[in-house]
Amino acid sequence: MSLKVLGNRIVLEFTENKEEKKMGGIIIPTTVEDKSKERIEEVVAVGKDVADVKVGDKVLIINGMGALQEHEGSWFIIMREVDIIAVVEDED
Repeated sequence: MSLKVLGNRIVLEFTENKEEKKMGGIIIPTTVEDKSKERIEEVVAVGKDVADVKVGDKVLIINGMGALQEHEGSWFIIMREVDIIAVVEDED
């Protein structure tokens, strides 16, 4: 079974129980991250009407937004593009 992303929807890979680098290079342990209002996730698929986000982008979203969906053993967040707060760019 495969998922076809429709319209202005995006699919994010849901990451859980790991330390993650946050904006500004600060590493926040999961015990603190779970209580935060925002999280950073990676885009794995986009619908045909999505304009500002592409596969591979890391985006800042509000924790709990979108639909959490299990697919083939992995968890994903499906949400509308307008619900993304920002695209996170690396400072290389």
